[in-house]
Amino acid sequence: MSYKNLAVQKKIAVVFSAIGVVMVTFAFFLLQELNKVESEVINFTDSTVPSVLSVEAMYFEMSVLRRSQYASLTYKEYDSGLEALFKRQNTTLANIKNMLASYDATVAGSEERRVFDEVLASWKAYSHLFRDFPQLIKDRELDKAHAILVNSLDDFNGVGDAMDGLVDINLGFVSNNRTSIMSSVDSVTLATKVSFSALIAFMIFITFFLARQICRPLNLVVEQSKAIAAGDLTFELRRSEIGNDELGALADTNIEMQHQLRILIEDTISAVTQLSAAVEEMSAISEQSSRGMQQQQSDITMVAAAMEEMKATVAEVANNTETASTSALEASEEAKQGNQDVQSNIEQIQIVSRDIEQAGELVEELERESNNISV
Repeated sequence: MSYKNLAVQKKIAVVFSAIGVVMVTFAFFLLQELNKVESEVINFTDSTVPSVLSVEAMYFEMSVLRRSQYASLTYKEYDSGLEALFKRQNTTLANIKNMLASYDATVAGSEERRVFDEVLASWKAYSHLFRDFPQLIKDRELDKAHAILVNSLDDFNGVGDAMDGLVDINLGFVSNNRTSIMSSVDSVTLATKVSFSALIAFMIFITFFLARQICRPLNLVVEQSKAIAAGDLTFELRRSEIGNDELGALADTNIEMQHQLRILIEDTISAVTQLSAAVEEMSAISEQSSRGMQQQQSDITMVAAAMEEMKATVAEVANNTETASTSALEASEEAKQGNQDVQSNIEQIQIVSRDIEQAGELVEELERESNNISV
């Protein structure tokens, strides 16, 4: 499984694990360098410094012995003080012998061995000159004892020169240890600087890497969400740039939401189109109904006018009816009177008719008589 497809918490865990590994590696390296420094310091404190101090102590003891040997010549007689001085000389000789043996056990390099062998040889030669010195002092042969001291000066200076060479060797060790310690310290310092710089660079890289692995997919999803919020449902999310983690699941959810919203809006547009057609149809029907209602209103107005006119006519008819009723009553009376007059007229007419018939007959008779006369 690639890093891109890991869960976010695993991505963070991997990043911090990598930082932890780097820090552990740095700590291990730093610990090794510190161990080197510790080893150099221990070598310096437990070997080099004691070696230098041992050389200084040996030369100091040799100088003490030399002064003690000169001091033994100042005693006028062999007494308890001189006896005590000899005991101290013997103790000093034993100390020098032990110091030489101890130092011999710590000699490591060939050059140091060569110089130390010179010290041993010089010291043995010097010690050999004083093998009879205590007895000469006891025997009070001070001149011979003094001659030994005088003649041993070059040998003692030879011991001093050999010791100076040994001191130089140890000072070289000190210088080498110092150089080694400073080199180790510089190495640790450089390693620390480089490691911290590398760690900072690595953490910066990890920060940008983690930001790219988390923030970039999140920004892509946010960009898609903004496009959806702005009404752009044609936005195409670059799904290949997002892993199969929680952000990938969020991206898939957004894509599915965008798809469902597109379907919903398409269905809504279809429904709105159908509704628009229905509204247009309803508008036409409404307009037709409006025209019908206007016509009906006009007819109603006409009917109302006709009804008003009829009402007036009815009122007039009512008045006329009332007048006619009165007239009818009067006419009825007059009709009765007229009937009587008619009967009387009929009788008169019948009389006139008979008179006319008689007149006619008379005319006809006159005509005949006229004709007859003409003939």
